[in-house]
Amino acid sequence: MKKQYGLLQNFAYDKIKSKQIIKIATPLILQFVISVATWLAFFILIESRHDENAKAISQTMRNVFGLAGVFVWAFAGTSNAMISNLMGQRREDKVMEAISRITLWSFGFCCIMCLLVNIFPAQFFRLFGQGSEFVEQGIPVLRVVTFGLLIMSIANIWLNGVTGTGKTRVNLGIEIIAIIVYFVYTWYFMKTNYISLAWAWSNELVYWSAIFILSFAFLKSGMWKTK
Repeated sequence: MKKQYGLLQNFAYDKIKSKQIIKIATPLILQFVISVATWLAFFILIESRHDENAKAISQTMRNVFGLAGVFVWAFAGTSNAMISNLMGQRREDKVMEAISRITLWSFGFCCIMCLLVNIFPAQFFRLFGQGSEFVEQGIPVLRVVTFGLLIMSIANIWLNGVTGTGKTRVNLGIEIIAIIVYFVYTWYFMKTNYISLAWAWSNELVYWSAIFILSFAFLKSGMWKTK
């Protein structure tokens, strides 16, 4: 294989290409750092309430995100790869169609998972060895979180569609705006005017809605197209 394809025969540091790679990658690095840090900050705020049930329910919601993430992040990665491929082929006219089709698949799989969890919420919570009081308090939060996941299953595809166009600075801008809205909303309903844990978790609806609106607007604008 090494002889046939000439692997690593001309391996050398390429300053121009390396600079291009770093230029594209750096906004994505910052985007993920901001996203993870904000998620951590949300759980710190939950911890500060000294409500053991709220903490336990929130940890269970992380598992719900993990289950949905199996489908959503897989299709998001597919969106990124396919849009990049279409851009490379100069088939930009197919980009919106591809994103729309992937969105339907992502939403469909996520919808099935969310329906099962909402139809059998008690059984789901009991998988974690929790009693009836926990189930009663957790169901409203579960309803809100699964609705947020449905929005996430759409928004994530469009956000990764932006990534696929190579406009990573736009990705970072979208993330920053969405995070600001998310954190203001979270702070208000966690610190200033705490109503319930379900209201606190509704920040996911706000965050993913902002991500979708901004990503959709950018892709629809056509500003990502090559000249």
